[in-house]
Amino acid sequence: MLKNWQGVWTSTAAGAAALALISVTHVPAGAHGAVSMENDICKLRIGAMFMHFTGYQPQNSRAEFCQDIPEVGRAIIVLDFVDSALRDLPVTFEIVRLDSTGAVPDFASVDEKRIVFVAAKRTYPNGSIKADIRFSEAGDYVGMVVVGGKEQQIATFPFSVGRDFFWRNIAIMIVALCAAAGGVFAWIWRRERLAREQA
Repeated sequence: MLKNWQGVWTSTAAGAAALALISVTHVPAGAHGAVSMENDICKLRIGAMFMHFTGYQPQNSRAEFCQDIPEVGRAIIVLDFVDSALRDLPVTFEIVRLDSTGAVPDFASVDEKRIVFVAAKRTYPNGSIKADIRFSEAGDYVGMVVVGGKEQQIATFPFSVGRDFFWRNIAIMIVALCAAAGGVFAWIWRRERLAREQA
């Protein structure tokens, strides 16, 4: 029974270490407001319709992200229409800096001083919107996509810019190393115990 528990503990520790290391080396793109990750593609849901969401910072790398922007500076966000019906509808796209409360404002009452990017209301026959933005301040922001005329569909996706993820990654790495070290120790201890029993 003791041997079985040791084996389970060792495999669990190794699995935890592998999972933690993956978390450090790969930044996940999870759900964030209307943006979600499906089949390795970032999707923005507007009512029953979808857009592909792609973001990257060309000055750093071509690595894409779905939500938080790692550093202050230039960022490019591209919205590609999945549903062809979107090409015939007027679309507005804004990015707004949130105030100290962090509350997502109503689209109709956004403070113009907080708007850092706006793609004015119009149709996009080519099915794509490209936002080339230079973020000058770290903080919390929200993207707003409005589709339609009188009957509007609104999607919002909050995100952060320039947050310090360094210490979070260090903490994850420490957990990974501790789990890996514990697994190795348990394996060595079990091996030596079996060797003593067979001697």
